[in-house]
Amino acid sequence: WPEFRLHNAVFAYRNLIGTAVALLNLWPSNPVLAVVAKAALVLGACLAADACTSYIGDRERRTTNAMPYPDHAPAEGMKWTKLFY
Repeated sequence: WPEFRLHNAVFAYRNLIGTAVALLNLWPSNPVLAVVAKAALVLGACLAADACTSYIGDRERRTTNAMPYPDHAPAEGMKWTKLFY
């Protein structure tokens, strides 16, 4: 599962970077800029994960799309889960 491993790496690095920036007290002191910087880190990781999926993944047979759903799961709920994940 190369895509799954790449996603894990992307989100692990997001946590490592955020922790290092916090420990080194590098977040902006302005609260608005701090929120923007943290949002950029989170959204940047999401974009990187999407890039991994585009490069090496399969949009139809991903972990959440290929997994079996219970018979009683609503179709609309499965659709949104597959779209979001």
